[in-house]
Amino acid sequence: MRVNTTEFEASHGRKPRGRGLWFFELVTATGRKSCAANGIYSEALKHARRQAGYVGATEIVVGS
Repeated sequence: MRVNTTEFEASHGRKPRGRGLWFFELVTATGRKSCAANGIYSEALKHARRQAGYVGATEIVVGS
């Protein structure tokens, strides 16, 4: 599954990393679903990947 960080990088000038409140959009065939997680980026991304699997998403967009 593709993880798109373009929007985050354009907004912050760097790749996502560190601790914070992370927002993700899960792109499905029928639209987008929101997902949020608090903590370290790598752990938050794991949470987003699990949620993406549940909804059948093909891409995860990291929010800015």
